[in-house]
Amino acid sequence: MSNDTLTKLDNSLLESLRDSKTLEILRGFTAGTLHYALIAMLSWISVFSFDIKTLSVALVCLIIIGLANIILHNCPLTQIESQAFGDCLTDIFNRYIPINYDCNRRYEVQLQYIILCGALSMAKILFSFVKDDIKNYLAIKYT
Repeated sequence: MSNDTLTKLDNSLLESLRDSKTLEILRGFTAGTLHYALIAMLSWISVFSFDIKTLSVALVCLIIIGLANIILHNCPLTQIESQAFGDCLTDIFNRYIPINYDCNRRYEVQLQYIILCGALSMAKILFSFVKDDIKNYLAIKYT
């Protein structure tokens, strides 16, 4: 085979992959999996961890995610999922929670979740700083 024929085959393969829906579905699946992993990991850390370093790293991640969400006015992973599937993890999750939710409020609801998780992490960090002082105050006997 000549080099020209190999180039044509390579170009036709790239064009068929680009035109097929398989690449878009793979991209959406990857974004959805990453989205779910980030949400699950940060939620799990915020709720169940009491280690200051872990909570601090989670809080920094939440601040970065929140800033990206504010600057872009939507989560980039949500946009990729919506383009690939027409639906996203946020919509699927919020359909089963009894809150006032529709697709027009997706940005606000995502920010609510980010702020809630960040506030929980921040409260745990602050509590870990003052827990020894609180223990000393409770040990004082005034009688």
